[in-house]
This record gives sequence, structure tokens and C-alpha cells, in this order.
Amino acid sequence: PKWYIDIILKIIGFRGDFSISDCVPGELARSFPDIPIFVIHGTLDQAVPFSHGKDFFENLSSSGKRFFQADDAIHGLVYQKYPVEYEKNTLEVFAESGK
Repeated sequence: PKWYIDIILKIIGFRGDFSISDCVPGELARSFPDIPIFVIHGTLDQAVPFSHGKDFFENLSSSGKRFFQADDAIHGLVYQKYPVEYEKNTLEVFAESGK
């Protein structure tokens, strides 16, 4: 539930003395190897800003990268809202990687 996620994020922010909004995911993405990567992000994600998912994806150098924008999905519930698209994309990423 949303109230639980809100509490966890407050505890993490307090104990870790940081805010998720201070993170720069694009910098981390630049260090990833050229491997197939499937980024799934809900536009209503209340735990990790949607802009972080886009920034991470756009900075990946992987030739096998794929992004799925889950409109109106919240954190952790993309599969429940888009099960067909989730499974299709996941299987295609694995197929493209030869696994």
C-alpha cells in the first residue's frame, strides 16, 4: 500500500540522510556494460521519480536497451497493470540476448 511505501522512503531518507530526488541515475547508467537491459517505469511511481528511469535509460550505452513506459502505474505494480506488455518485452529482451 502507498502508506507503507511512504513510511519506508521516509525511514530510508532519515537513516541514510539523503533524498531519492538527489540521485543522478544517468551517471550510474554510463558505467553499465553493453548488455541487454529492460527498463520498466510507471509514470505514477511514488518511490522513484519517473524522470530517473528515463534518465537512466537515455544514458545507457547498451545496444540492446529497451524502455517500457507504464502509463498510470505506481511503483511495484507495473505487471498488474500491464501483464501482457511486461511479459512480451521481457521475453523479447531474453531472446535478443541469446539466453
